[in-house]
Amino acid sequence: MEICEILSLSLCTYETNEEDIKESAKKNFDVDIDNVMQYSAGREEIDSCYIADGDNGQSIILAFRGTYGGNGQGLIDWINNFMARPVSISDIPGELHQGFSSSVKRLWNAGFYREIKKRLTDDKQLFITGYSKGGALAAITAAFLDKRARIDPSKMNVWFFEAPRCGNTEFKNYFNQAFPTALRYEYQDDIVPHLPPAGESAKILSTIPIIGEILEEYLELEEWDYKAVGNLRFINWEDEILEDLPAYLQWAYRLVHLIKIIDEGQTSKLFSDHMAEKCYPVICGKPYQKSVKIDLELENIGLMSKVDETKKVWEHHIQAWDANDLDAIMADYTEDSILILNNTVKKGIEEVRSVFDNLFKLFSNGENIIEPAVIEGEVIYITWNFTPTNDQNYFGTDSFVVQNRIITYQTIASLLYKKYPVV
Repeated sequence: MEICEILSLSLCTYETNEEDIKESAKKNFDVDIDNVMQYSAGREEIDSCYIADGDNGQSIILAFRGTYGGNGQGLIDWINNFMARPVSISDIPGELHQGFSSSVKRLWNAGFYREIKKRLTDDKQLFITGYSKGGALAAITAAFLDKRARIDPSKMNVWFFEAPRCGNTEFKNYFNQAFPTALRYEYQDDIVPHLPPAGESAKILSTIPIIGEILEEYLELEEWDYKAVGNLRFINWEDEILEDLPAYLQWAYRLVHLIKIIDEGQTSKLFSDHMAEKCYPVICGKPYQKSVKIDLELENIGLMSKVDETKKVWEHHIQAWDANDLDAIMADYTEDSILILNNTVKKGIEEVRSVFDNLFKLFSNGENIIEPAVIEGEVIYITWNFTPTNDQNYFGTDSFVVQNRIITYQTIASLLYKKYPVV
């Protein structure tokens, strides 16, 4: 399989069920996969992966979901949570990040490895991937499959993207020897591949506002010997993929640039460079497009296309919204209609409108970016290009999620109803 296909499949992990994973791969990335099986574990099923057949049945895909929610504050919270000591894991050389290895163990206990062993016949190859935290889980899982499931490392292709560090020097040495073709892709000033920090990178990152306060207390913990694994493919500031530059020179090259953007107050770039819409066009050679699937029935809004009374309530709601009449809007929240209106304007008219304004400005340079909606029964699809133009505005609202491709179903459904009424 090609690297663009693997990146695309790593981004399908944010879908919530097996049907949507397959549909997302085809509709968004034109990649065909079959026999999708999803595994979830942990509190609120925070850990997730899926297995699928790809490449006309010649390949097996194992893709892990990350946790990053798409806004600056979410990433800060995540950084704070995943700063953990490395721990020893039986059968695995070296030490691993406690949180990441725990995620792998929970999914392992859910039994995904049994399905891998069942499908991985002599004539097939396994591709293990993930984006962000999912990349760290992919690397650790490769080690588990080698040491615990006794799968030949030569059958495994480990390719991951924008991943944090997951183990110490001993683990890195084992991993790079066992998986000499493993690839990790990292984009420009993305902060995540520098974490957990060590050495000079820790000192530099500790100067970043807010994040520095989190990192500063770890500067003295020299036993935290986290290292990146796999062969680095670094996407530089000219959108070139560097392959041959020695690793130590690449890190020096990047740290100098980190100092520069921190000095210039451009710290938002540390977050926005983590977004898939930044690396995807470089790796794949085409714009990053994504459809957002809105299941109207699931959101209790699809009823408006079937029930006259519901349509009347919705139309009144839209009219009141246009008139800036918050009292009239809130009056629509009866016991019956609240399921239909579903908190569309609970935060107030101006804030909801601000979300729409930010959405259009963010992704369209002021142009109308929503293409005609594809309406299939009770499901609506909309598609646009992700081309953020202002890093600062990129985190201007927490009302929609970029990385997970979920942009507040209720508000988008309202917008769609006004532009493309369901009849």
